[in-house]
Amino acid sequence: MDEPNLTLQMQSAKYISSTCKWMKFLGIVMIISIAFLVLGGVASIVTGTALGSISHSQLTGAALPGVGIIVGIIYIISAIISIFPTIFILRAAKAGKAAVALHDNSKMVEFARNTKSYWKFTGIVTIVVLSLVVLCLLGGIAAGVAAATML
Repeated sequence: MDEPNLTLQMQSAKYISSTCKWMKFLGIVMIISIAFLVLGGVASIVTGTALGSISHSQLTGAALPGVGIIVGIIYIISAIISIFPTIFILRAAKAGKAAVALHDNSKMVEFARNTKSYWKFTGIVTIVVLSLVVLCLLGGIAAGVAAATML
């Protein structure tokens, strides 16, 4: 009777072990992405500030200088938000690897908790972003209607 459960546990351990390797890889990629977001944000803010010191007559055809600063701030905020799922996925990978290697139930619970936290955070951010997209679309439609009525 115990043998089928043992087989299932061995299969589960293989899947968890394989999943943890991918989680660690994605966590590292996320760290690199966060670094690039911060660098891009700082570069955008510096560029936007430098453009802000140039007179508007010298900026013919160029974008508004404040846009670079706004984009830089958005990049940095995105980097800060991205730190949390990165922590969750790296913690889950570490706990899952330890759970399989040591046959430790508490590490398996930690793996499950951090995996849940990662997906919960990702789901909430997805809902927020989709809501912002809908608001932007509605705002764009309202602006278009307002512009059309002015003609």
